[in-house]
Amino acid sequence: MRTCVVLSYHEGMTTDDRDPLLASLFDEAELDMNGDVFSTLVMARTRARRVRIAAAGVFTGLVLLAGAALLATPLQEFARLLAVGLTTSLIDLGESWLAWIFSPVNMIGSLLVLSAKGIRIGRKKIVNASYP
Repeated sequence: MRTCVVLSYHEGMTTDDRDPLLASLFDEAELDMNGDVFSTLVMARTRARRVRIAAAGVFTGLVLLAGAALLATPLQEFARLLAVGLTTSLIDLGESWLAWIFSPVNMIGSLLVLSAKGIRIGRKKIVNASYP
C-alpha cells in the first residue's frame, strides 16, 4: 500500500527560501476564476497562438520561396554537372553490344554506389560479428 503525502509549497518556508518565479506560479494556481472568464482567456490565447503559427508558416514559406528563386540557377547548374560527372564512363567500350551490356556498371556513379554498398555490408559484418 502506498501513501501519498502532498505538501503545500508555502508550508514551513520563509520568504528567503522561496523562488519568486515558482511562488508566483503557485499563487496563480490558487486564484479562483469564473468559468466565463477562464473560457474567454483560453480562447484568446488559443486564437493568438494560431495567428502566430500561421504568420510563422507564411514567413517561412516566403523565405524558402525567395531562397529557391535566388538559388534556382546555381542549383540547376550543380545538378547538371553532377549528372554529367556521375554518368561518365569508366572504360570507353565504343558502340558495341558489350557497351550496352556493361553500361549500368561502367559509370562513376555505379562505382560509387557499389563501393558504398560493399562498405556497408563489410561494416555490418564487422559490427555484428560475435567473438568467442
